[in-house]
Amino acid sequence: MLELERLANHAGDLGAIANDVGYLPTASYCGRLRGDFLNMTALICGNRFGRGMLRQGGVAFDLDES
Repeated sequence: MLELERLANHAGDLGAIANDVGYLPTASYCGRLRGDFLNMTALICGNRFGRGMLRQGGVAFDLDES
């Protein structure tokens, strides 16, 4: 879960850098990629930002094979 959050943040940062230099196609692609990471987090634990996933001593949800 923390790795998904890290990837989403990196994709957002790359999009922001591309936007700062005026390269809008990459900025919009990175924004969509960030959204994909956040939506994957929502599928796993029910919240786009992973709230409630980590508990003391472990995690709140187990991943199945699918």
